[in-house]
Amino acid sequence: MNWREQLNSTNTEEIKRYGQLKTWYPYLKDEFTKPYMRRISAKIANYKQNEGLLCPSKGNIFRAFRKCPYEAVKLVILGQDPYPGKGIADGLVFSTKNKETPKSLKNIFKELTNDFPDIRLLSNSLDNWAEQGALLINTVFTTHAGISKAHINYGWEILTNKILELLNNHNNSIVFMLWGNDARKYKSKITNKKHLILEAVHPSPLSANRGFFGCNHFKKAYNFIKDKYNYDFDFSTK
Repeated sequence: MNWREQLNSTNTEEIKRYGQLKTWYPYLKDEFTKPYMRRISAKIANYKQNEGLLCPSKGNIFRAFRKCPYEAVKLVILGQDPYPGKGIADGLVFSTKNKETPKSLKNIFKELTNDFPDIRLLSNSLDNWAEQGALLINTVFTTHAGISKAHINYGWEILTNKILELLNNHNNSIVFMLWGNDARKYKSKITNKKHLILEAVHPSPLSANRGFFGCNHFKKAYNFIKDKYNYDFDFSTK
């Protein structure tokens, strides 16, 4: 049964809420019947009248999974939680549709340019990375506008654990970039020796100078993907 058939076998409300997971749905379907996800759903529902206070918007919470099919994953970037500024987070870690570049993304682009001096960075959207097989997620999927880490007790970390377990057993060889202490806590979930784990401090201005700059993660990831897939991963933005 393919993912569309599995979706059709579920009730309409589940499809409405979680159908955006697409190819990931068969692997995560059981999670969304568990009490912790029902509690998260109830908390998110409280934002119905104040959608602008939820970061990212409800329609973008699982956008990373829409942009990067399960079968395509070659690279995972794991961050902390979404940008708390209204309208900044777009559902992909560190990415934004806004013209103003967030400070953490500025540092990411600085390190990227160190690895690839001729890289073309035409926007702050990381859609191009996701469309090539980069799963760009935070350890916590939502936050309240203006408050970092507001939803760390919602239960998102349980879902993140499940996702990392799935990826650890994936058929593909995957590069995992774990940025910041919150992300590095998940290293223990990645035990398959075929994967590559790259750890660094968070690219925030508060920590980037303590090990993010000079980590060469982009070059290492590029070389790994080239070796495993004979594919030239394009870290440019469009």
